[in-house]
Amino acid sequence: MRTAAFGGDAWRISGRRHVLVALLVATWVVLLSVSARAGSVSGLVSKLKNHPNYKVRLTAALVLGKKCDPRAFDALVFALKSDANPLVRGAAANSLARMGLPQAAGALKAALRTHNSLVKSQVKRALGRLCPSKLSGITRYVNLDRMIYHGPAAGKIAVALARCRLAGALTRSGDVTVRWRRCKRPSRRELARRHIKGYYLDVVVKIREKHGMVSCKLTPTFFSYPRAKLLTTGGGARVKVSGSLNADTIGTCLDYAVKAIKSDVVQTLHRL
Repeated sequence: MRTAAFGGDAWRISGRRHVLVALLVATWVVLLSVSARAGSVSGLVSKLKNHPNYKVRLTAALVLGKKCDPRAFDALVFALKSDANPLVRGAAANSLARMGLPQAAGALKAALRTHNSLVKSQVKRALGRLCPSKLSGITRYVNLDRMIYHGPAAGKIAVALARCRLAGALTRSGDVTVRWRRCKRPSRRELARRHIKGYYLDVVVKIREKHGMVSCKLTPTFFSYPRAKLLTTGGGARVKVSGSLNADTIGTCLDYAVKAIKSDVVQTLHRL
């Protein structure tokens, strides 16, 4: 019987047809005195749309892709369609792919009609990253669609921010993908044909604000995909950062929370 744990001892629970691995680990609490720069994403969006210097717009497009912030999506689509400089348009295409939002596929496919060879090559590269056609070396597919949010309405952006950060952490392991061909979900038959194991990574995202501190808690749970049988539960991380409840502070908080759990999540995934 194999077991897995997020950095701690695993409890083995036998069932008739499967093994349930209950991960019982004390939640990590990290107190950080971090003041997120308010308006950083909105400032980059403004520069991308309006700055007369293409080098400034280019930098903004590149940085926005790293922010994993859905507020940047419309600005990057605008730059991809309308910017006069092909370098900026190419950077916008790659940043859209890096964010991993499936709705970017439509804008990228439309951009293939461009006559500029540099932009077209970057768009093709971005589409290949967003909706991969080749899956060589991939052994595991992880679906991140079933994330749950608990907290004030103003913090709902946390789900998109957490999903993007977890996707990056998982895919950096090299043999894991969170995306599938044509930006669709794989069927059980498709996974079996390619000898790829499928999992749901459900994450409960909790956000709270109190006394000038924003708290974010991530609790990961693995299920089989597509049948959704429970495989692991428990563990996670809770982080507190100083600041008001806005997307920049939440993003900073989640950066630390994802860093706290990513190695254990990846190790658990490879033990299942």
